[in-house]
Amino acid sequence: MAVQTTINRYPAAAVAGDRAGQEPIVHTPYNCTAEDVTSGSTATHVTVGNFVWAGTAEGQVKAAATDKPLGLVERLFDHFNYELKSDGTMEILDGQTVTVVVEGDMYAKTATAATVGQKVFANTTTGAVHTGTAGGTVASCVETMWFVKSAGASGDVIIIGTFGQAPEASA
Repeated sequence: MAVQTTINRYPAAAVAGDRAGQEPIVHTPYNCTAEDVTSGSTATHVTVGNFVWAGTAEGQVKAAATDKPLGLVERLFDHFNYELKSDGTMEILDGQTVTVVVEGDMYAKTATAATVGQKVFANTTTGAVHTGTAGGTVASCVETMWFVKSAGASGDVIIIGTFGQAPEASA
């Protein structure tokens, strides 16, 4: 278990997978269960705040595919970390419940620099959030219907959404 080395003066404004406002959000009509994607000896788990795709069986979701994603995983406190000495994680293990947001405004951690009005792309191997020009190409990603609502650098938590028009980028 890692030892805490820094103390922040103020809490984080948000965490990936949090709702970004009081506007309504749309979920899948059912709660899904996580399905691990295995490649060789490596398993890719569903991660909170990332995109997911329909899984192999009805009601399952997975963190990797090549078509458009189903939605973004919402951060809810309904998972247990049975290994008490392990570091905290945002991964949802195989078979656990996943709440998927299909439409709305959400916080997400971006893997690329984000500008207001850009489109959001989903990494097809991890579900991670990337940004880019509408209709453009981002390596190993597929374009989603989501767009950037707040700017940020790579690694920042930004607001992405589906409701309303994409706001104009400020000059």
